Amino acid sequence: DENIHKENYVINTINHNQSCTVLDFPKTKTLAANQGLYNGFLVGGLIWSLIIDNAEWSQNVGLFFLSCVAIAGIYGGLTASRKILYVQAVPALVTIALYLIF
Repeated sequence: DENIHKENYVINTINHNQSCTVLDFPKTKTLAANQGLYNGFLVGGLIWSLIIDNAEWSQNVGLFFLSCVAIAGIYGGLTASRKILYVQAVPALVTIALYLIF
């Protein structure tokens, strides 16, 4: 299939120091799908926290999902790329602090 060859070219271009085959692509496709699902749950939870009528529960749900974002960002920053720490964990932690202050 032509698309598989294009995807393999892109993967090989990005990861020029690593051997990459067409067989490796399904693994990354599954990881991307899991990441998308995870992000969808987080967005859903944060939106849910905004529409809860009870202020205490709204804050609790919001803090829970922001904590999930922060923990995932810290883990990603330590294991994958330090950039994740700054673009995901720091904003979540700042939002948690502001949430608790105000």
